[in-house]
Amino acid sequence: MTSAPAPVLPAVPPFVDGPDTEFARTARALAARLVSLARVDGLGEPSWTGDDIDPRSAPDLSTPPMLVHGPLDDGLLTGRAGIAVALSAASRLPGAPPEWGGLAVRTAAAALRGPAADLSSHVHPGSGIGWESGALGIARAAAVVAEAHGDPALAGSSRRLGGLAVRRVVDRPDELPRFADLMGGLAGVLAGVLSAPLDRPDESARADAVTLLVDRIAALALDGPIGRRWPMAGSDQSVVGLAHGGSGIALALTAAAASVPSASTYAAGLASEAMLWEESLHDAGAGGWPDLRLAEPVPGLAWCHGAPGVGVSAALREPLLSATDRGSREAAAAQVAFGRARAASAAHRPTGLQPFDGSICHGLAGVVEMHLVAADAWPAAAAEHVASARALATQLTRAGRPGHPTWLCGIRSGGRSPNLLVGIGGVALTLARCHDLSVGPSAADPFLGPFTGPAAQREA
Repeated sequence: MTSAPAPVLPAVPPFVDGPDTEFARTARALAARLVSLARVDGLGEPSWTGDDIDPRSAPDLSTPPMLVHGPLDDGLLTGRAGIAVALSAASRLPGAPPEWGGLAVRTAAAALRGPAADLSSHVHPGSGIGWESGALGIARAAAVVAEAHGDPALAGSSRRLGGLAVRRVVDRPDELPRFADLMGGLAGVLAGVLSAPLDRPDESARADAVTLLVDRIAALALDGPIGRRWPMAGSDQSVVGLAHGGSGIALALTAAAASVPSASTYAAGLASEAMLWEESLHDAGAGGWPDLRLAEPVPGLAWCHGAPGVGVSAALREPLLSATDRGSREAAAAQVAFGRARAASAAHRPTGLQPFDGSICHGLAGVVEMHLVAADAWPAAAAEHVASARALATQLTRAGRPGHPTWLCGIRSGGRSPNLLVGIGGVALTLARCHDLSVGPSAADPFLGPFTGPAAQREA
């Protein structure tokens, strides 16, 4: 593969002169905690440990996964690549130590090496290929850090990994997941392919990969009473939400329709059918959308399974739909879905003085990010959405004392983790974004920033 010359990237200026806020102060305290937890691995690179689910113990989720404590992987949501994004954002806050930016760059570069070596040797990467933990998400995270800090070498390495990963999808479709979920499934690989940084020669492989993945997702669809649905990994049950439900699958398909002409009509139709099924389950009187994993469903109130994730998907889909000639009805439906998600998510609030979950995945930060993602999606109403996010985020900044919050995070039944998905890294990133949205992208967004599509990337 011949790589295009790496452009010299201008460093995005840090926000050292802006007024301080409680969100910046708490984000800095959490970032300092992240830095204090860093260790040096056998290659002399920064690494972190924590409790996590071992994906190898239950690859299709048909059996309960095992908890393990040890080094985090290199993933975006689960490991070093995501911590690099959080440290990068924190380094641009007022009063942040300048060395945090350098640590972010080193961490992102370290996260690239393992999957790049595996793919260069024609070996399936240990952490997979997809968005949340795999090579595609790692490449995207490294590109974000490279852009923030003006590092052309890191940017070039991220594009090389992105190209290797996209070509692996095309060359080895037998390695792809056998379920459609965004988290760990085909929709997550699709989101990763669409947002991966690539050199120009790899763009044709991106289009081929998108077509392949849309076909695979379509083949797994089942007819519902209304619309179409997909069984969650390891189950015959279809669920609502971003991580494993219709909202996540529809988001990836909508982005595919906006990006690859050959997949446009097919992907857009599937996305519309997915949302018809999910919206048919909404019941405002019962608190929103049910968590269908439960024998007696209650309203789902988490980013992974529930209203906040539905809202994130709606906010990300609406601008993509509005930009198409035929998407006005679906765009209006996305706005309605966001309004419903916002109303349902109001129930996700701490009560009394009891410790509460602060994480992005199943805690309060996921609700905060729903509002912040909406602020990015709808600039005309950004002030309102940021105000809503900050009002909720004060629960995170004012619980306990500086550096010692009383909210919890980490794997349920396990200990704390520094990663983005369930750990303090994700909360740090969310609070940094509450201070200033431009310091970094949302970990709740599978594309890790404004999705412009491959065509816009080619023109950049």
